[in-house]
Amino acid sequence: MLYRKPLFFNMKFKLKKQRRGQATIETVIAVIILTLIFFGLFQLIQLFVVQYITQHSANLAARSYTVGFHSDIVRRRAKIGLIPASGHMEGGFDGLGPDSYSDNYGMYDVEKKLIPLYMVYEDENYQYENWEYMSIGVPSGEPENATLRVGFYDYPVPLLNSDPDKKKQKTNLMHLIFPEKLNISSESTMHNHAEYYLE
Repeated sequence: MLYRKPLFFNMKFKLKKQRRGQATIETVIAVIILTLIFFGLFQLIQLFVVQYITQHSANLAARSYTVGFHSDIVRRRAKIGLIPASGHMEGGFDGLGPDSYSDNYGMYDVEKKLIPLYMVYEDENYQYENWEYMSIGVPSGEPENATLRVGFYDYPVPLLNSDPDKKKQKTNLMHLIFPEKLNISSESTMHNHAEYYLE
């Protein structure tokens, strides 16, 4: 005699199967949302760091200007201050450059030698990846309070443009939250006391 399972048993099995499938879908959706939140926070932290660096650079440039340095030196000082947010070194001078190191520690050693030389005389070969997006505003004349504005225009958002080939723009879900490029700038105002140093 064949034994037939009750109808409620089959219904119970189907319900369990549906619940398992529903739980899997809910888990996948939750993981996607949490991943977006995580990368969004990571992206925001990176942009806050860039904002902080531009403010630091503006302060350095303003201080250089208000003690009487020439505008060319002030611009160089601002550019040096922006190096932490400027990506990889693309060119050097005086026998030092990207080919002179193989890791980040080596790059720091090369920069320690190049930066003082660059402050003495500007060399166009000394370049960083994001210097082309840089904007430095130095006031003309001798204002009583000097305001210097330093920043980046069309700055490539780091997480979205991590491809070393700039012509290839990556497309991912983060484009739904952040634009590919941003304008990031800061300004610093200081009392111009250069005349006391230059008398």
